[in-house]
Amino acid sequence: MKVRKTQRREFLSKIRGHFDHIHSTISRIEAREIIPLYPDKDIYVDYNYLLALENKGVETYIAQDTYEEFNIKDLLEGYA
Repeated sequence: MKVRKTQRREFLSKIRGHFDHIHSTISRIEAREIIPLYPDKDIYVDYNYLLALENKGVETYIAQDTYEEFNIKDLLEGYA
């Protein structure tokens, strides 16, 4: 099934909701929502931080380690 770009965030939200429920049933687990920038280098960005930036109208995130710019909307919706 091909997912339209407009549906990506909706699907990701539902998946995150299921993970939140699962995590709430496991004692002493600390789950963080992160988005990989460079998975092979273990460089990630906090999902909620990106949401906060987006809500403030910021469109670009600059990676602290590499100074590379990323489109926040693309990061939050997943890459095509």
